[in-house]
Amino acid sequence: MRDLIILYSSLILALITAGILLGLEPRWLLTFASLGLIFGFLSPVIAARRLYYLSAAAPHSTLFSVALSIMVTGASWSSSYYLVAVIVSVLLMLGVGYMVRSGLDPDVATSVFVAGTTASSVLILYYVSVNYRMTYSVNALILGDPLLISYNELVVLSLTLIMTAALVITTFRENVCAGVDIDLLKLSGVKLILYDLMPYFLLGFASVVLLRLVGYVMSHVMILLPSLISMNLSKRACVTLAHSVGLSASSALSGLILSTYLNISPSGSVGLFLTLIYLGTFIMRRYGLE
Repeated sequence: MRDLIILYSSLILALITAGILLGLEPRWLLTFASLGLIFGFLSPVIAARRLYYLSAAAPHSTLFSVALSIMVTGASWSSSYYLVAVIVSVLLMLGVGYMVRSGLDPDVATSVFVAGTTASSVLILYYVSVNYRMTYSVNALILGDPLLISYNELVVLSLTLIMTAALVITTFRENVCAGVDIDLLKLSGVKLILYDLMPYFLLGFASVVLLRLVGYVMSHVMILLPSLISMNLSKRACVTLAHSVGLSASSALSGLILSTYLNISPSGSVGLFLTLIYLGTFIMRRYGLE
């Protein structure tokens, strides 16, 4: 485990150093390193609790929350914007969690959730695109706009990373146990509701902060792939988490370096790296080459 952490830490530092030597802005490198680490921590929790349906629906919630916050506050990427967007997104995520805990089939709950947020997002985005042409670009929501991140936004991203890492590390064991045998965890006296709420809260909170960086199209891809890759490499929970964090951060930095020289979408480049890594690990596992 220690060797694995050292290996990934060395790789991430090497990529950051390479980026600096190639003339990339340190702000961009810190942004993509933080981005990869957040997705790396978040992805295994989603996989452990089998919340794949929720991660696929999360961009709908985030898009609606961000669009609504712009309409309410009249500003984009400001402190008031973030506050409104985070509150709306977290409440929507917790609402889905409540429906599922109440016994509603997850597919039904997700279908209702996606239908409502998608229709509302279209209406609000149309209003925003007509009335906020000079101050806001809807393309930033769809495709992502990470290279224009400000230092204030980088601070928000860093705080999101710290909170995500702390919550995941302190609750990962319980969430893995809940995913394996939730009845046994209940019988042991664990207050499961606290661990149930954590993934929903993190997904709702982090998605708002990350939407501008990765865009609506790539959000759920970058949430799902790190854990799927790491499960191809190991079945041990802690090792899976280490692989997820390391590979996600490495792919984010590699995608940034590639995108700046090929003039392609940064988030698309990161998604491409993760997809190629997944295919490679799948082939290795399929033919016993680990």
